[in-house]
Amino acid sequence: MLGAIAMRTRHAALGTGMVSLYSRSIPIFAEALATLDDLAPGRVFLGLSTGARVWRGWHGTKGLYETPEAALRQYILGIRRLLQGGGDSEKVWVDSSDFWVLNLPNLPKTIPIYAGTLGEKALAVTREVADGWYPPCMPVDTVVRLAHEHLGDDWLRGGDGKPTIVYVIAAASEDRAEARAAARECVVRYTYFVKAIADRMKEDDEELVNAMLRKWQLGDTDEAVEMLPDAMLDRYSVSGTPAECRAALDRFFDAGVARVVVGPPPTASPKLIDSTIRALAP
Repeated sequence: MLGAIAMRTRHAALGTGMVSLYSRSIPIFAEALATLDDLAPGRVFLGLSTGARVWRGWHGTKGLYETPEAALRQYILGIRRLLQGGGDSEKVWVDSSDFWVLNLPNLPKTIPIYAGTLGEKALAVTREVADGWYPPCMPVDTVVRLAHEHLGDDWLRGGDGKPTIVYVIAAASEDRAEARAAARECVVRYTYFVKAIADRMKEDDEELVNAMLRKWQLGDTDEAVEMLPDAMLDRYSVSGTPAECRAALDRFFDAGVARVVVGPPPTASPKLIDSTIRALAP
């Protein structure tokens, strides 16, 4: 999809949403990024996270890393090193692993890798090795607080070349009820599958979040979605009419966030996805 978009645009930045590192191996990530950068030079970035629990163990990674944070660190360093290229038969060490690095004609490349992290240990890895921070689905006050506590205020505003790009669940339509229903289901779905999001949401109402997750786990997904109150929906998504959504996004920019990526719910209708893009495009 990004390749198709690259062929039809000239200036738009092209990047992933929140890709789980377990979904691909390190060399496959590097090869895909290098190819995409050939199509759209200088416009590509990678958003990388430890992802949902269901991904873990793919590509033989089960038990390979002691912690998700160790895996994140290894992936960022490994992808970056492979994109630098090297001799025809150069074997290099990155952290605790070795890689064969080929001297391909389209290397070296410098492609930013942003870490989608929320936990304290993962934020420490972000500060150490990532090119920027890509917090997923968090309220603006939480983004500001985490940046201040774990990264530094310069990260929030893109100082020292370390930008913060916030990933926001977004659904904008004149059919307000449809937009909010799609966003509500998405927020609860992500809360169930991504522990880091659930942990942060529990800071607002632990009892409610635990009850909601139990409902989802038991298969009562509709009831779980209905449990999410409007106030929490508004904190963890941008949803409603186009005017409401633009006003909600302005709160991030007013707080000094460098860039916002809006992600329509994966279960949204094509019509809702289209209306969201048209309403919230720069």
